[in-house]
Amino acid sequence: MKRISSYIFIFFLVLMSLSLFSQAPIRVVCVGNSITEGVGASSGQSYPAKLAEMLGSEYSVLNCGVSARTMLKKGNYPYWNEAKFTDAKNFDPNIVIISLGTNDSKATNWVYKDEFYSDYVAMVNEFRKNGKNPQIFVCLPPPAFKAAYSIRDSVIRDEILPLVDSVAKTQNTSKIDYYHPLLPFGKLFPDGVHPCNLGAVYMAKIAYTAITGIAQPNIWKWDYTDEATISSTITNLTALTDNNESSVFEINPQGTVTVDFVFPNKMYLNGCLFYSASNELTTSDWSIQYSNDKTIWTTSTATVGNPNNNGDVYNLSTNPARYFRLSLKGYKTLKINEFQLFGYPYMAEKPATQYPDDLTGNVPTDELKGNFTAADPGLTSFGEIAANAIDGLKNKYTVNGRNITMTYTFKNPVKVGSYSLAVGSTTNLGRNPMTWKLYAAGADLEYTLIAQEKSFSFPYVDYCNMKFPVLQPAEYLSYRIEIEGAGGESTTHLSEWQLLLEQTSTNVQSPKVSFNSVQIYPNPSKGNFQINTKGMEIQTVRVCDLTGKTAKAFDKCQSVYSINNLSKGIYMIEVVSEGHKFNSKIVLQ
Repeated sequence: MKRISSYIFIFFLVLMSLSLFSQAPIRVVCVGNSITEGVGASSGQSYPAKLAEMLGSEYSVLNCGVSARTMLKKGNYPYWNEAKFTDAKNFDPNIVIISLGTNDSKATNWVYKDEFYSDYVAMVNEFRKNGKNPQIFVCLPPPAFKAAYSIRDSVIRDEILPLVDSVAKTQNTSKIDYYHPLLPFGKLFPDGVHPCNLGAVYMAKIAYTAITGIAQPNIWKWDYTDEATISSTITNLTALTDNNESSVFEINPQGTVTVDFVFPNKMYLNGCLFYSASNELTTSDWSIQYSNDKTIWTTSTATVGNPNNNGDVYNLSTNPARYFRLSLKGYKTLKINEFQLFGYPYMAEKPATQYPDDLTGNVPTDELKGNFTAADPGLTSFGEIAANAIDGLKNKYTVNGRNITMTYTFKNPVKVGSYSLAVGSTTNLGRNPMTWKLYAAGADLEYTLIAQEKSFSFPYVDYCNMKFPVLQPAEYLSYRIEIEGAGGESTTHLSEWQLLLEQTSTNVQSPKVSFNSVQIYPNPSKGNFQINTKGMEIQTVRVCDLTGKTAKAFDKCQSVYSINNLSKGIYMIEVVSEGHKFNSKIVLQ
């Protein structure tokens, strides 16, 4: 079985490791039009707002978006004339994100297209006046998916994108590409131009990766192939289901080859992901079958659900079965970075053997059984939550508010190794939980944060049960999950919450590398700081400026790394431990 992917390590570093003591937050300003301002999303759900959530308390994000504004000084509504432009400069930002150009594509504005490049350069220079040197990101605007508001996608694609590219190259700025990564996500821009809440999250993820250097995964960290016994006549199977999107499984079927997935109990699998970074796969290249006797196989229909960057999530139609088969077909080379299966264990009558590790709704002994409570200000029926949230069955309850708190208290302390949430809504992605925290407490009921997810996107299938790790399991008496927000709608759909034993069949493991002890001690006035990595096996440490030039590098393990006499600015700190690379930023002012 597989280890948890390296993204958990990266997530841990950002949340728990490099502490920047006695430093002001890194100031980020977002300059733009209505897309930046947040039109199309709920209040407080703009992409700068979601970016602020992802970056955390070490950053301060200011939204300076103004609807309908242009980069062109001669446009019908130039951004140059706005008070928020002055606010953006007065914010004295360390990082500037400029996302203008969508409204410039209108015919009434694009007559001045010969001045777009020079106006863009002038705005970059405005943020560099008086010796300031912030990191500036110029943005390729998102696609215009519909002919709306006189905005022309052809002008954005064929003329504005190359001009923004030229600005980035000639002015030595960084760049954020909102155009190409968002092409598969037209449904997240309901009017064709403005992102909905989930679309704003996708934009924020792109910006987050550009700022931090930490890539957002295109695949999920866990799926049900992790629980199956996998067999095939093919010998090089590892890369197909290893939860590592950088590894590539490559094959030319020369007809048909099959991969079998055997589960200990019946499964209802209703979705799958094909992630292929180098080429597109279609349903003519593969099929999925299911069986309960390995003799009679039924082929599932497959319809495309939500594309996940370069991959596709497909909806499947299957009956409960123990055996599933992936058939790869054709006479061309197929390159697959990852194949994943989604769904849930089938429990028609909820037999005890189906969920041996589920402690909430299917405890094996009375000694473990506990009490469940739930709370929500807009709860329609408390009985509905109490009956359905931990019953282990495929069902769904709806609450009228976006915040839910559920607590399970055992009779005796229990060590929970992982937990799961199941959702049941395809037509309303915005109702799926997105941000939550899991707490645990002993008999004193002093709760400690033991796991959390921010801006999580569930696979787009009818019913999906996803599992998440508790990174440092310990014995606790009470566990409480607080769902802080859904994907943007005013109601939240949830079908199941489960607490799972530490020795769970999913092989969810704690990472070998812990960054709890890594600390940075800066002395910004002298351009000095130290990196303390006591107790860790470090391979390399590198400090570089925003152009990528190395300011200081170490290639041997030691407890303390001292960096001295750096000039003021933003620096990237890169730490490599046990083959995994981690990045963080520090500002010397």
